[in-house]
Amino acid sequence: MAKKLYGNLMNRLEEGHIFGEDKTIKEGMDITMYFYSDRDCYYVSRVIDQKHIFVKHYHVTADRSKNNEMGHQNWLYFKTLKEQNAYLNSYGPNKYPLDPIENQEEEWVFRNNSWKRVSRWTLEQIEAAKKNHLLFYIELSDKEKQKLAEGKEIVKYNKLSGNVSFGSKSYYHDWEF
Repeated sequence: MAKKLYGNLMNRLEEGHIFGEDKTIKEGMDITMYFYSDRDCYYVSRVIDQKHIFVKHYHVTADRSKNNEMGHQNWLYFKTLKEQNAYLNSYGPNKYPLDPIENQEEEWVFRNNSWKRVSRWTLEQIEAAKKNHLLFYIELSDKEKQKLAEGKEIVKYNKLSGNVSFGSKSYYHDWEF
C-alpha cells in the first residue's frame, strides 16, 4: 500500500521509521510526531515491550540567544516544564513558575498496524470528568458498561493525531498556517 502524499513531503518521507543501530525502542529515545506540515516531539519514558510504551511530551521553546524572526526554526527542547521555565526566566522578568504541574505520561500501544493512545477509565473517573465538564461524551458498549458497574476498569484506544518515528527529535512549526 502506497503512502498517501499530503502536506509536507519531508514529513511523509520521515514518518514511520525507527532510527538507530538496532532498530529497537528504548527508554529515553526521542519521538517525532508528524502532522500535515508541523512536527512535534516526545520521548520514551518507559518501555514495557516494543509494542507497549509510555511517553512524555517535550516542552519546546524558541532559543532566545538566536535571531527569532518570523519563520525561524531555532528550538530548544526541555524534558520538564520546570527546566523550560528556568530558561525563560533567565531572559526576563521571572513570570514563569518554577514549581509547575508537569505533564503526565501517556501510554501508547501498537495495535492494528498503528500507534494508539491508551485511556483507562473507571466509573468514578468518568463521572468526575463529566461533572467537571472535561468529558462530554464517551461511547460505551454494553460489555464496557457491565465492567464499569462491576467496579472494573475499561480501556479505550485512540489513534494518535499524527504518524511517528522513533530515534528522531525534529520539532517544526510551519509559519504559513
